[in-house]
This record gives sequence, structure tokens and C-alpha cells, in this order.
Amino acid sequence: MSPPEAAKSSRNYKVRKGMRVQTRDREIIWMTGTHGLVTMMHLKLFAFEGKDETGRWRSVSEQAVYRRLGKLCEAGFLEHQRTWYGDHGVYRATKAGLSLVGLDLSPARLDRRDYEHDLQVVDLALWLTDYSCDGWIPERMIRSRLKVGMSIGRVPDGLLIGPGGERWAVELEVSGKESQRYYEACHKYAERHRTRIPDESSGWDMEEYLDDYFESGGEVDGVVWYFFSEKKRQRALAEANKIVAARSSQRQRTDHLHLRFHTANIPTPPPFQKWKEQQRREEEEEEEEDRKRHEREEERRREEEARHEQLYRQAWTYLSEEEQRRVREVVAHEFRGRPRWMYDSNLREAVIKAASEKHRAEQEKEEKRQRRKDAVKSWFTGR
Repeated sequence: MSPPEAAKSSRNYKVRKGMRVQTRDREIIWMTGTHGLVTMMHLKLFAFEGKDETGRWRSVSEQAVYRRLGKLCEAGFLEHQRTWYGDHGVYRATKAGLSLVGLDLSPARLDRRDYEHDLQVVDLALWLTDYSCDGWIPERMIRSRLKVGMSIGRVPDGLLIGPGGERWAVELEVSGKESQRYYEACHKYAERHRTRIPDESSGWDMEEYLDDYFESGGEVDGVVWYFFSEKKRQRALAEANKIVAARSSQRQRTDHLHLRFHTANIPTPPPFQKWKEQQRREEEEEEEEDRKRHEREEERRREEEARHEQLYRQAWTYLSEEEQRRVREVVAHEFRGRPRWMYDSNLREAVIKAASEKHRAEQEKEEKRQRRKDAVKSWFTGR
């Protein structure tokens, strides 16, 4: 369920502990529940700030945000957790909050090992979606669908959905990996690159995209890594180039492999080009097929005209001069005053028809002659 759908729930104005739950409250709970742990600043950017109708940035004070989040905590939909000294802490959705927005998830748990990475992934998701989270599927939502024995390859930090349903796996590197681990990660993604985006993939609905993602076995159209370290970025890029080279040497397609390695300091979205490229390529293929079909039709037309011309010449020589003259007179009388091309076309048809009728008459005459001969022969032989 996405924020707009959560806002349309029949319980949109549920009152709990003296609090009237608004659409924005549902969006806050939804965003918190899908990501697991978020900060006040994340929720401020997501639900309290943005551009208005005139394109100007609207903002609210941190105190106003804290007050509303405090009410959600008092109502039992959110829970605030302190982490360590000097930190503002994080928010997570409770069972009541998750139930309110229709998320079949358990409340998130704080893992200090992944704490920094997970919060930076939320930063990245907000940045890449212009703070709306539209088109963003968090890792937590992906893992909630995993069952024993199910394989979708490597689980990314998130999925970013682009135009036409183009699906990119997003990876954020904070600590970095050894070269072999980058090679293995690139290899897993390379094995699950899909060559074509289904035509019905446009639009945005998280549940539908998760269904499609798992049904495809974890296929993606591209992978984008974000690095804070240029050295690590170059290391991962080198391993990706090895994957592409190895697949090319094995005669495996690599033109559909989209692996990108960006900086996380000022992250830029992946190049959503595959959908447009696919549409352009299919249009070109359709135009090429139309051209070939037209050429085949033109070739058949020329062959038919050649056969017709040959048949006309044979028919013309088959007729006697008197028969030719009579055919010309009939056609000339019938098409008197009409364009010359109509006369020529109908003359050819009339010649072929006259020759055909002459041939049929001669065959009938020959068949009669043969029957008389057979009758005489039978009389003499007594049969």
C-alpha cells in the first residue's frame, strides 16, 4: 500500500485517545513502517515540507513536527526511541500504527550495526524521489515477502521504479566491500537483468510491483550503487567491467546490462532510459517490418503483373487476326470516350477471356470428335 492508497482507507478519520487521525498522519505512519526506523528530519522533509502551487518551498518549524509526532506517539501509532547521548533518536511504527495503514509487518528493531547505513538509505530514498518516496520500495518491504526456499538473488537496499515500470536496484555503500564481494554482487544482478520491460508495467503501485518483482525471480532493469568513497567506487566499477567482459566472451548479451556507480555525496537518479529505448527500438522494428511487408507485397504485385503480361501475350498470339480485330472493336465500342488506360487494361482482359473461351470451345469440339470416334469403334467391335 502506498501513501495515497493508505490515505483513502475507510478508517481515514479514526479517533484514538482524543486524536483525530489525518491523511498526513497516515502517510507518516506508512513511511515510518515501510522503512523501519526514521528520524524527525526524515518525516519533516517527507510530510511537512515541499513546494506549494507556486513552486515556492514551504517549511515548518521542528517544534511543530515534534508536536505532531508526539501526538502520534501518545495515540500509540508511533514509538520514539533514544539511541545514545547527543542523538535525537528514531521513530518506528507500532503494531497499532502498522495495522492502521494496512501494513502486514512487525515493528522494526534497532540494530546498531546497521543503524547508520539504514538511516542513510532513507536519506537517499527521499533525495531520489524528491522527498515523496513515490516509486521507492524499501528493503524492508522486499524482505517481508521472502519465504523459505524463495530465491530472488541479491536483495538490494531498495528498488526505484521509473517511467514505464523501469526497475532499478539501489545499493548504498557505507563501509565498503572486498573486490570479490563486489564481483559476486554484480554477477548476481547480471544473472537477473531482464531484457524487456512488460508493456503493462506502467503506473505506480508498490504491491503490484512487488508481485511482479518476485514472480520474475528478482529481475531488474539496472543497478545503481552510491559510494561515499571514490576508491571503493572505482573498485566496484572494475569488478562490474569484468562481469561484462566475461559475459561477452561467453556470447551472452550485455547490451541490456545497466550497471551504474554514482557518488552518494550528491546522489543523482539512475538514467531511466530503457523504457524509451525499448519503445523506440520496437517502433523501429515495427517500421522495418512494415517496410519488408511492403516490399514483399510490391514483389508479389510485380510478379503478378509479369505473369499477367505473359498470359496476355500468349493469348494474343493464340487468337487469329480476325478474332483480334473483333475483340478490339468490342472494347473500343464499350469504352469509347473513356481514358486510354481503361481501354488498354480492359483490352488485355478481353483478349485473355476470348483466348480462354476459344480454348474451351476447341476442347469441347475435340471431346465431341473423340466421342464419335469411340462410338464408331464400339459399333464395329460389337462392344
